Amino acid sequence: MDCGEVTGARWNTVYQWATNHGYAFENRGASKALDHPVNMVQWWDCVKWCNARSEMEGRLPCYYTNATHAVVCRTGIIAITNGCVKWSADGYRLPTEAEWEKAARGGLTGKRFPWGDRISEGLANYQGYPTSFSYDDGPAVTT
Repeated sequence: MDCGEVTGARWNTVYQWATNHGYAFENRGASKALDHPVNMVQWWDCVKWCNARSEMEGRLPCYYTNATHAVVCRTGIIAITNGCVKWSADGYRLPTEAEWEKAARGGLTGKRFPWGDRISEGLANYQGYPTSFSYDDGPAVTT
């Protein structure tokens, strides 16, 4: 997993290579600036982008059109099942839900949140409500 988000510059570099090598995307992608994260892409675009980056760097792609792993996913919107992923490949892929959660926790294990067991509006982007959750330090909204 990369240590940061895919920037507009990185996306554009791979995108240009990909479109010259048989890849087709649903959306071009955008970013506020070249050093900002890419946005306006679909999940399928990200799958194809990962494959293109893999091939561009001489790695084995991870996503295929079916479980035989005979045809690299380069175009269209297809149902990528677990069998379509070549898990042993050294190419780039999107993290699984479990991998993403582990990364989001920064290595912390056994806690309710990435920073520990308690939450407050100063630690997360949410609005506290009157609650009976013992781990919520609020502040609670009053009417």
